[in-house]
Amino acid sequence: MKSNKEKILAVMNDKEYLKELDCIPYDILTVVKRANREIAELNDKINADFYNGVSWDDLCIKYAGMNEDGNLFDMNYGSLNVTILNNNPYIINLVDVGIYPDEISKNNGQEMFSLDYTRDVIPSEIKKEFEKEHFNDVICTHWEISPDYLELCQPLLEYEHTPVAWFAFKRGNDTINIGLVVEGEVRIEYKGEIYKNVGQFPNELVNIIVDGKEWEHPDVAVHSNNWLETEIIVNGREVEGDTFELNSNDTKQDILSRLTGVVEWCINNYCKAPENNLDNEIEKE
Repeated sequence: MKSNKEKILAVMNDKEYLKELDCIPYDILTVVKRANREIAELNDKINADFYNGVSWDDLCIKYAGMNEDGNLFDMNYGSLNVTILNNNPYIINLVDVGIYPDEISKNNGQEMFSLDYTRDVIPSEIKKEFEKEHFNDVICTHWEISPDYLELCQPLLEYEHTPVAWFAFKRGNDTINIGLVVEGEVRIEYKGEIYKNVGQFPNELVNIIVDGKEWEHPDVAVHSNNWLETEIIVNGREVEGDTFELNSNDTKQDILSRLTGVVEWCINNYCKAPENNLDNEIEKE
């Protein structure tokens, strides 16, 4: 039988499954951390219920228990599927706790793995083991995309240096952080003249804009466009980025795949080959 660590690492290394979830390996550790919290929370709750005199039948109703037979019932709690045992006090069957990917993905409602919580489940140790296995590989350690990034990427009359996505990578001891930010420009045409700076606007144009009529005035045309640029930091040092395109149906996996070339360029130009002595490098962390 596989250990907890082996089960979790197997999922972290399953590229097809991660693609289905639209996740990265480190997201799996997020699920495990949540499960650890939820086990502790649920244990405290049913323990309090017992000492507060909540009957077994009422406990089953309270937690929407399933398959109740007088001695146990199954229930869902957050990302968990567990069995509650009618002991003195009530307890969770820790030997077989089902974990679901609710925290990180809505693409798959199937159980991710079951863990034995009579044994330790320590995410930091699993992370260290994963990074040791992949010391020579480029791995994405963090990603985050603004939920309204598509709206932010549309042409805007007013724009800011607006970040819409963040990705972090590592290979060995090298780190590469990439941000996608909205840049743009607005040009306003008034009576055939093009103006880029507010300070150049004629007073009549200023009044039109103050009144909010620039989109409908016959003498005014607004020309705006914006784009994404990469901001790149390699080992704490900012390096030159480039333009980047997003499509309306891009998933995080799509963006991650398209950033591969950027990461490879950074590694080839700014990073040394990883040390061969992996054990020593891991000990430094």
